[in-house]
Amino acid sequence: MPTTTITTITSHLRYPLLLALIALIFLILVGVRPDALPFPPNVDYSDAAISHYANALYLQRSIRANEFPLWRPLLMSGQPFAANPLNKVWYPLQWFAVLLPPALHLNLLIWLHLIIAGMGMRALAREIGLEAGIAEVIGIAYMLTPRLIAGIGAGHLDVVYAMAWSPCVLWALYRTITGEQRWRNAAILALLASLCLLADMRAFVVVMFAAVGIGILALTRIPQRDRIKALIACACAGILLIGLTAVQWLPLLEIAPELSRNGLTQTDSAIFSLEFPQLIAVLFPVGSHETLLYTGLMVQIMFIIGTMTSWRRRNRPIVIIGWLLILFAAWYALGINGLLWRELTTLIPPLLWLRVPPRMWWIAVIALLLLAGFGLQALNTPRRRRFVVVLSLILIGELLIADLRLLRFLPQDRWLDRYAPIAGALIADGVTKFYSPTYSLPQQAAAYWDIPDFGGIDPFQLQKYLPEFEAATGTKITQYTVTLPPYGSDLATSNREAQIDAARLARWGVSHVLAAYEIANPDLQLVTEIDGVYIYRNRLTAGGVSASATMPETMCVGALWCYQPRTLLPAVAISALSLIGVAALLLWSKRRL
Repeated sequence: MPTTTITTITSHLRYPLLLALIALIFLILVGVRPDALPFPPNVDYSDAAISHYANALYLQRSIRANEFPLWRPLLMSGQPFAANPLNKVWYPLQWFAVLLPPALHLNLLIWLHLIIAGMGMRALAREIGLEAGIAEVIGIAYMLTPRLIAGIGAGHLDVVYAMAWSPCVLWALYRTITGEQRWRNAAILALLASLCLLADMRAFVVVMFAAVGIGILALTRIPQRDRIKALIACACAGILLIGLTAVQWLPLLEIAPELSRNGLTQTDSAIFSLEFPQLIAVLFPVGSHETLLYTGLMVQIMFIIGTMTSWRRRNRPIVIIGWLLILFAAWYALGINGLLWRELTTLIPPLLWLRVPPRMWWIAVIALLLLAGFGLQALNTPRRRRFVVVLSLILIGELLIADLRLLRFLPQDRWLDRYAPIAGALIADGVTKFYSPTYSLPQQAAAYWDIPDFGGIDPFQLQKYLPEFEAATGTKITQYTVTLPPYGSDLATSNREAQIDAARLARWGVSHVLAAYEIANPDLQLVTEIDGVYIYRNRLTAGGVSASATMPETMCVGALWCYQPRTLLPAVAISALSLIGVAALLLWSKRRL
């Protein structure tokens, strides 16, 4: 291999390897290991274990058993699985779960997406005019931005994946508008956008709001005569995107009328809405994973410098668009407490499905970092180069220090192995399905030991199932909830006053009830007590499992609803044809070169 080729490859690999090393060192510092999963500090709850581990495990077991996972019987007496975007069956990188242990798979994906985040942000920063060295600093800063790390800690890995792809999507959009190879760039844009959407549909909508700003910025930088061609190329990318992701959105549209999420109100959707005084938190590393606004003190200083110098140097479009994106994100994050979100969700009701208005702050994070890059670049004169290097190191170091407070990894014995005695007692007593008002056997443990749960935690709930659940458990669902049963601030005593109907539970095949307290019900016989968890046998369950508990993909959930994925094959065909179209467009544009 010629020396020049080796040099080129080395130069291209230098920055990804640097990102990989920084990300790996950080993850090691917060306790990553093959069997560990991310958790917030001082909290033993994480969606990484409850949802993502359980989802990856079910995908792995289904494929290894030569079954495509259309239906999962383990939650809420059965749910569509592949049609649920949160399960990421159609996200290509999720399929590493088939080859790897689920915890290791999730950790590798976290590491990989941190690298993607840094690479994408560097590419976007370079495209809008930052020097290579400054763009690399901004890429590292995005990879380490506290909001991204807090999302990992909370276990919101789908959001993290999508936000890692977001700068890549914006980069491809900018190049599609401003570059010479528009059709090639349009095909790349469609591919990157489809990865972002399949990672998380909710976060993709946030990215689309950012895309409006980046698209306008790009249009200001090309001659007026080229703008129609650029918009046509973007429209072509949009059509390809719709086709590529049909495997996800078409089945979702088919079952959407059956979901409880279909009835979301503004009150339900406005969870974590910011109060106006909370916006001051942009200056301080405080808040939960959903309300954290802090991007780093040095980033904010450079942002102010970048705003002023860019305005003076007549680079005003980037300043105007950057500030508009930040103000829009802040106003939207107020949710129910601000006029913008209320009016938008009234005008466009599907926006209610996104929930959590502060997630729009991702737009502000991207804008803040890009303008901060212009601040660093303004200081980066030959006489001040060492000073800028020091500032860059301070910026990265400050983010690392802040991030160490937002994330920790817990080993498997903390989130899985500790529940082995409870699972073992249930299996030994012939469990067919269980119900726990206090979540005494967490979802990841139930999934691992393959024990169906009458309730569970998942936003994807069948509306017709909820009245049946209320009647059998004695609980009341007064508003939208992602948990069945709903619970208050004290999980150990939640639903204590609810009157369980053992006969109704029996009709659903529920053989056991678990609780963190004693239950006085003559139809429930105490089997044993393990570590404060009381295990009861339902006397009215007549052995065996009800049809609803073991139902294959195309059978009905009792008499409530019949799941027959009529749109799946057409959706697969559309996505396959769209992928062929992308490949053809790439080959055609390459030949033109």
